[in-house]
Amino acid sequence: MKWSTGILGINARNILYIKPFNKKKAIRLADNKLESKQFFYQHKIPTATVYKVIHNKKELETFQFDEIAAKSFVIKPNRGFGGEGIKIVTDKKSISPQKARELKNHIANILDGNFSLTNAPDIAILEQRIICHPDLSTFSYQGLPDIRVIVHNLIPVMAMIRFPTKESDGKANYHAGGAIAGIDLASGKITRVVIRDKSVKLLPYCDISPIGFTIPAWDQILLIASQAQLYSNIGYLAIDIVLNKKGTPMVLEMNARGGLSIQVANKAKLRERLDRIQGLKVKTPERGVRLGKEIFGKQQTTEMIETEIEHLSGKEILGSFEPVALLAKNGKQERTIAVLDTNKIYTSIDRALAIRLGIIDKDYEAKEKVEFFSLKLQLGKRKVRTFVTIRDYSDQTYKVAIGRRNLRKVFIDPFKGLPGHFLQAPAQVSTSFEQEKEADQLLGELYNNLSFLYHLQPINLAEERKKWLADSTYCPQFHYQKVSELYESALKELEAIPQFDSDIGMLIKSRAEEIARQIQLLKAIGSKEFLAIARTVFRPLSSEELERAQTYVQNVAKLSRDEKEVVLDAEHIQDVFQQILTTYGITDWKCKISEHQFASIRIRKNNQIAIPRNKAIPQNRLIRLIAHELLTHILSRHNAEKQHWHLYSYGFPGYIYTQEGIALFNEAQSVNIPHEQLIRKSAQNALLLYEADMRTGQEFSQLLLRDRKPNDAWRSFVRIKRGLANTAEKGGLGRENVYFLGSLPLIGANVIPPILYAGRVAIEHVNVANKYNSLETFATPQFPIII
Repeated sequence: MKWSTGILGINARNILYIKPFNKKKAIRLADNKLESKQFFYQHKIPTATVYKVIHNKKELETFQFDEIAAKSFVIKPNRGFGGEGIKIVTDKKSISPQKARELKNHIANILDGNFSLTNAPDIAILEQRIICHPDLSTFSYQGLPDIRVIVHNLIPVMAMIRFPTKESDGKANYHAGGAIAGIDLASGKITRVVIRDKSVKLLPYCDISPIGFTIPAWDQILLIASQAQLYSNIGYLAIDIVLNKKGTPMVLEMNARGGLSIQVANKAKLRERLDRIQGLKVKTPERGVRLGKEIFGKQQTTEMIETEIEHLSGKEILGSFEPVALLAKNGKQERTIAVLDTNKIYTSIDRALAIRLGIIDKDYEAKEKVEFFSLKLQLGKRKVRTFVTIRDYSDQTYKVAIGRRNLRKVFIDPFKGLPGHFLQAPAQVSTSFEQEKEADQLLGELYNNLSFLYHLQPINLAEERKKWLADSTYCPQFHYQKVSELYESALKELEAIPQFDSDIGMLIKSRAEEIARQIQLLKAIGSKEFLAIARTVFRPLSSEELERAQTYVQNVAKLSRDEKEVVLDAEHIQDVFQQILTTYGITDWKCKISEHQFASIRIRKNNQIAIPRNKAIPQNRLIRLIAHELLTHILSRHNAEKQHWHLYSYGFPGYIYTQEGIALFNEAQSVNIPHEQLIRKSAQNALLLYEADMRTGQEFSQLLLRDRKPNDAWRSFVRIKRGLANTAEKGGLGRENVYFLGSLPLIGANVIPPILYAGRVAIEHVNVANKYNSLETFATPQFPIII
């Protein structure tokens, strides 16, 4: 059975729903049946009565089945799963001494954890046996059928009933051969029955088809499911409910990791349904049930659904094609047809329409970079002041394309809209690279608002440094600045960028994915997932690269220091930097002395170079800093800002490796030292990261202190361990590999290809960089550096 996208798989379920919506505390509640029972009692949710709890084998030795007052009961593990470990005793009086021993052995197995989720020691629960509702017993072989409801955002989104069969040994377990049946949420009627992935009309032991049968007390079942989600705070909840012989719904258990066979039972896509209710504001279980029945039931009307969704979400439902009103600054107004296109990022209007509105004149020529023009737009019930681009839609049935930046408060129903002649397939847009340029513009905006290394800097460095210097065995516990909602919004924008076929479009998409991984890394700071994500952002060395790093460290002489060289103070450094910037025509950058006690000079995003007030630097070291920062990083950024494509500014995929490799190459050029000596230093740092991966935090700090002064050891420790909360863990950020890996392709080079200074270009993308470079001339570094 193959379906298209919309099916919810295990990975998507875990990432999209369980991780963000099911907190650990709530999951623990669902996994613990005894705590769940107490929760049900507290909130007056009907469930089976617990007769006895056996915690250990000492209690088991003294336990007698006569202690149970009821005639029949069920034995089950507290943390069991899949129906494993459950025993039903139908008549207590029939328990012989031999049967009692068998049951006690079974309870002993439960206590040993043989049926628990993690094989950890468990406890045994002896509880009320629920007798099946007579109408449902017709379709059930011996056991008790149960109804599973998936609830999210207080809305029941899908339901099924599981019937025990002879093959499943009387257990309502689909994977053991039981039957599953889909249920229409609106009516409670069974719509489809499946056994072993095959649709059937009759159950093998029954002459009456369950299809069309209405589940008794259906509305009550849905309400209980929604209430349980509200009270338990399990955002994505699968709840199992049974009907007793009197028709009273009773909760068996909650599941925070609900299985996905419910999609097979209903022949419906769970992810598609969950996507439809994202963003809805549901305040009560009663409203959630009503909305679930109207949206996902077969007895629904479009008007009912739209009214309810708009009321709950504050979002208007519009079609793919909608009439819009456009109002220019000069007061001119026009009404026309717009297509709502979520693949587009920005809104654009037809060139002829823009001329009529007076936004552009008739001689307007489109420029290489995306241009924006201001106007007021009415879409549906909303009026907004927005910016638009100009496109040629002369061959289209629409004259405006609304991009997703103006669709934040809109739900789109593709079947709602205008008469048929507006729904014709649109002609190919003639403007080349329209989508790529919009994505390029968006990435430029997003990148400028992000600060990657800022969030990786611990905010309690001073306190932890004191503790570490006082006790070298102490492993610092780092705290970090909370990542703002801006990053979450940026992540959604990045993930929505489409896949392109053009060579530059593919690089834009690849870079968007790279930035998205960086944001995911920031979101994981201090968590267990941090190191795994860090390895996708900064790749580890291969075994061959590791050997090369060891060779450089062992065979290349250390970089010597000239103790007699001139040392320059902050004011002198400021003058030198400003002179170099002026020489290269970089007039938009300023060099300022800062009162902050930085360890070194800092390059800031606002085109500023910050020099610590009390910083003094030897002359040769200053020349290397100029080569590294000014004549590599700043010079490349300066050239990139003149390019037509923003990609040169926010960087080609993997550009950081090339940039840092060139920076080290230029350092060597600037003071006429062998390139290998600087590669040795970067190789040494890469090997330190390898050692951090192999050692505990305490072992790693001892290694650093063995060869370094305490302050130098501390700086290395922080640089490698940043991003971790508990530095006792093995591993590190991984950024130390960048310098060594970036240097490898430049070994033996005499000069750097000029195109690598035309922006933040990666060496592996030189051909594309040359193809789309719009600069006839651009600045490149000149050596030697005179100060």
